[in-house]
Amino acid sequence: MYNRLDENINLCNKNLLFINIFSYYKQIQEDPFDTIPLTYNISSIKSPEFEEFTQNFKIKEGDASCQNIWIIKPGENSNRGQGISILKDYLEIKKLAERIDEGKSLIFQKYIENPLLINKRKFDIRCYALITSINGYLKGCFIRILL
Repeated sequence: MYNRLDENINLCNKNLLFINIFSYYKQIQEDPFDTIPLTYNISSIKSPEFEEFTQNFKIKEGDASCQNIWIIKPGENSNRGQGISILKDYLEIKKLAERIDEGKSLIFQKYIENPLLINKRKFDIRCYALITSINGYLKGCFIRILL
């Protein structure tokens, strides 16, 4: 089974995927965070994005109706959950951000408080496609798996 898209870094890296989604929603003049969780692409603890995250974190920290939980993912070269942390302590999050390597980034994403569940469990939808060509005749197969 092949699980990556060669030469398509815009879909395979979490930071570029976020940038593309964000740009798309801005282009059609819609708020991306109506569709995706609140997300920050952090390249440095000194970046404006980290400052904005800090302000938002402190606002949510004071909101009793909100669980201030964040999922932090490597922006590049990761898969199968490697390097992902789920944190709610600001100092732990800040320590993680201080260790960002030059040229790398972290994706800070607000953890979904009320996710869609099936039988009280979170789930993934995986889609696979197989395209064949024999003598110029294209044939395709599409499989959707609910995990």
